[in-house]
Amino acid sequence: MREGLRYVTGSTFLWVTITLAALCTVGGAGSLVVALPKLIHDVYGQGVWLLGAVHAAGGIGSLIAILLAGHLNRLRRRGITMYLMMIGISMAFILFGLPLPHSLEPVVACLAMVVVNFGLAVYQILWLTVMQEIVPDDRLGRVSSIDQLGGYGLWPVGFALAGVITDYISPSWVFIGAGIVNTGLYTLGLSVRAVRQLR
Repeated sequence: MREGLRYVTGSTFLWVTITLAALCTVGGAGSLVVALPKLIHDVYGQGVWLLGAVHAAGGIGSLIAILLAGHLNRLRRRGITMYLMMIGISMAFILFGLPLPHSLEPVVACLAMVVVNFGLAVYQILWLTVMQEIVPDDRLGRVSSIDQLGGYGLWPVGFALAGVITDYISPSWVFIGAGIVNTGLYTLGLSVRAVRQLR
């Protein structure tokens, strides 16, 4: 673990990206896992059919990204592309929570989920490729473990926060709050030279 942590902290791109992912999954996981069903039922006034439709729409976004996978790794500024994808995802979260006419809410929610899953798939394709390129083989397992801990370690915090905010304020504000915070964090991340210069 020490060797893995030493390697991660020695690479600005790695530690910044893993830290941002850990922080942003608090709002992201809480929104999609905890708040989304209540948002659809209580705010949109719709049933389980829309929850299924939203997740199915997300599958379309993932499929589009997979079809583009061969072209993604030819991009010159992969760090910028990854962070722009996360900013796009964060803005899509805000769309979920906006007060819209009831007739538009199902369409907007489905389109927002297409953006979310497309952005996540593009991000993951680039992230996994970059990590395998820049991390030596003998440290890749340890660095990947730290990455997984960062990516999933704070999910329980996100679930608890989303549950409290959903019950006592509104599920809409879970999405809006997560979207605003995550947009700010990834925009700040773009100011890091190691992120902008990653090729």
